[in-house]
Formats: sequence, structure tokens, C-alpha cells
Amino acid sequence: MYGNRAALALFNCTEQELLSRHLPDIDAMFHAGGWPEFISELRKSRALERQAVLLNSSQNPLLVDLDNSIIALDDSEFVFIFAARSAIVWKQREISMPSWR
Repeated sequence: MYGNRAALALFNCTEQELLSRHLPDIDAMFHAGGWPEFISELRKSRALERQAVLLNSSQNPLLVDLDNSIIALDDSEFVFIFAARSAIVWKQREISMPSWR
């Protein structure tokens, strides 16, 4: 797992601390033991979109959209997960914010 600066800031931890965590530690919607099931589904479709509830260091939830893909290269598989703040959250903010025009 690679933790970029945005992830480290979100979880308020070092890269080593992030790398020591498991998906259920940071994704409230990912149940323990769910990795084999997730990988099996990802292998079939090669790419998946899903929503997740990430828990930062204070256990505050953050709704995100995840783009997941799997690539086979040189007899190894690599899983890529890209996270972006959920469009639902942005839409809710847009609706609740006053128009300045």
C-alpha cells in the first residue's frame, strides 16, 4: 500500500502507521475478512466503483467515491484504489449553500 500526503493528512498519521492498518480500520463499510471477496469481484470486472466511509484518526466519517482496478504484470497483481470526496457530499453542499449570483 502506498500512502500519499493527502491520505496521511486525512488520517493524521505517518506512512508507517498507515501501512500498518487494514481496510476495516479505515473503511467503515469494508468488513473484516472481506478482502478475498472484494478481489474475486475485482478480478471478474477488472474495475469497480463503490462508495466508502473512511474513518480518520478521530473516527470521524468521510464519505468518498472509490475507483478500484486490478492489473496483472509479470506474474503479480496490483490493486489501485483512487479516492475522491463523494459527489453526494458536494451536491449536498451545493444545495445548502446560498447562491451568490
